[in-house]
Amino acid sequence: MTPPRGEPRRALWLAHHDADHMERCAVVAGRYVCRRCLWLYPVSGVVAVAVATTSVPAAWQVAAMWVLPVPAVVEWVGEHVMAWRYRRHRQVAVSLLAAVALGVAFAIHARHPFAVRAVAPMTAWVAVCAVAWLVGATRRRSETVASWEAEFEAAERSRIARLSALVSADGDEIDRRLDNGGVRRATGHAHVSAGGDEVDELLDGTDQ
Repeated sequence: MTPPRGEPRRALWLAHHDADHMERCAVVAGRYVCRRCLWLYPVSGVVAVAVATTSVPAAWQVAAMWVLPVPAVVEWVGEHVMAWRYRRHRQVAVSLLAAVALGVAFAIHARHPFAVRAVAPMTAWVAVCAVAWLVGATRRRSETVASWEAEFEAAERSRIARLSALVSADGDEIDRRLDNGGVRRATGHAHVSAGGDEVDELLDGTDQ
């Protein structure tokens, strides 16, 4: 589907957010791009090259992979579990820190593929984020179901109230019509009685 003229294009691999979360994306060359990825991967690539071509102590590398992702993980958990509001500058800041850790992991993998010291911290942080996402998704689903049930019950109560009002109005109309019919019948009887009296008078006059 072609977006309207002037509207940036969306591609899933660049902007993996739905239309309600486009504030999490930046516009680059007329396309939406995930803001986190926009900073995370280019910076991590630069860091990977820097670490691979220099002699950074191994202890510092391991410490970076365990410590630097913490702010990004805290932000992720806060947004998905504790309903923190999205903040663009906060996301960029924590993504830059995580990018350094990811770059270190890339550099280690380049020299020693799937080395435990690189796999362990990345796996741990990804697992924490995955659990937070699952908890948040389950909670949002429960809230959506509860909201739908409340709306359904409210709609049912409104429908029953309208039906009751309609039945009551119809009952009043039937009573009114019955009452009017009784008046008409009484009036008819009066006319018949009066007509009979007049006939009796005429007959009496004829006999005389």
